[in-house]
Amino acid sequence: MLGTIVKREFLNISSSRAMRIGTAVSMTLILIAGVVGHFLLGDDDGSAPTAKFTIGVEEHVAGIADQLNKSLVPLGEDAPKVEVLDAGTGVSWVKAEHDGESRLAVSGRIGALTFTQENADYEYEIVNQLVKQAAVSWAIEQTAGPLSPQTEMAVLQAQNPQVDVVDSDENLLIADPAGYMTGLAAQVLLIFAIIMGINSIASGVVEEKSSRVVEILLTTVRPRDLLLGKILGIGMFLLLQFALYVATALLSLYIAGLWGFVTLGPILAWGVVWLIVGFFLYTSLVGALAATVSRQEDLAAITTPMTFLILVPFYLGLFLVPAQPDALITKVLSVIPYFSSFMMPVRQGYGTVGTAEMLLALVLGLVTIPLVGRLSGRIYRNSILRTGKRVSLRQALKNEA
Repeated sequence: MLGTIVKREFLNISSSRAMRIGTAVSMTLILIAGVVGHFLLGDDDGSAPTAKFTIGVEEHVAGIADQLNKSLVPLGEDAPKVEVLDAGTGVSWVKAEHDGESRLAVSGRIGALTFTQENADYEYEIVNQLVKQAAVSWAIEQTAGPLSPQTEMAVLQAQNPQVDVVDSDENLLIADPAGYMTGLAAQVLLIFAIIMGINSIASGVVEEKSSRVVEILLTTVRPRDLLLGKILGIGMFLLLQFALYVATALLSLYIAGLWGFVTLGPILAWGVVWLIVGFFLYTSLVGALAATVSRQEDLAAITTPMTFLILVPFYLGLFLVPAQPDALITKVLSVIPYFSSFMMPVRQGYGTVGTAEMLLALVLGLVTIPLVGRLSGRIYRNSILRTGKRVSLRQALKNEA
């Protein structure tokens, strides 16, 4: 019987004309954004950075600067500037105020080079490659003759130096715009799916109660199974819709020419996980509370507070995570159910969370789902057949219907 309810709810929401039109319009807008991005970014061929960029080379490895100046000649006016720095000043030079100029410092010695930079943007990846090529040429010149094992190691290390990203004390929203956009996109899709699920399930529960259809349904199915069937059926449709939006967003990125700037595999996989966890936690509670009212006009008293509650972790993800990515409060809140579904995708987008923390948040969410399910089942069972005035929460929590 549960399968029949799931199928019924899936077909009801998927056959809705308004739902189909809304989905088509949303996908079209996503594609339009990709087309607009293609024209706005059309002049950027990604071959070399055009913004102000300076490479500082400490004096004891100044030979790299000479090699750089030779290799940068073909780039003309778009070439990064090269400066020779005093020994040991690379980090302070990068951190110093420089009026929006991007800086990369090269220090160390043959076999142990270090690049110091402010962030991990694509712009730095391009310059890193230029510096690596110059470093290889310099290392070979300095170790001319038959290549000993030590010389081979020096050349290999020159090609793959240690990269340190220094703390510039900036909000990650500014320092890592790519992470911001990734986290924002994940959050928008999540909140869209969850709020739509809340409204659909709450409306369906009240409609069945006011029309007394639920009285017929409960002769063949348990109240808890009926609520679960509604959640699963609507959830399956929204998961399908989520997949369509993600596929459209990927196509939009490809059209805009931004495909190579993002790594979405792990984020997409975990995004599905957070969607499922958040969807079950929020919709099961809202579906149960919706059973306490008998008219659609009274439903706003249930859905509006829940929508505002959802906005709390949403805004924490938008502003708290980039402002205090390593703060204890950020780490604690992001593993708590009801917060994790919105905060974890943002932390992952910025690259400030490890697998262990995400697994902890997932385990806590999976443990919470059946607990919330039992509570919701009791409220739904004790409220769904009571018509008239709104059922109080105390009455809904009593053991007997």
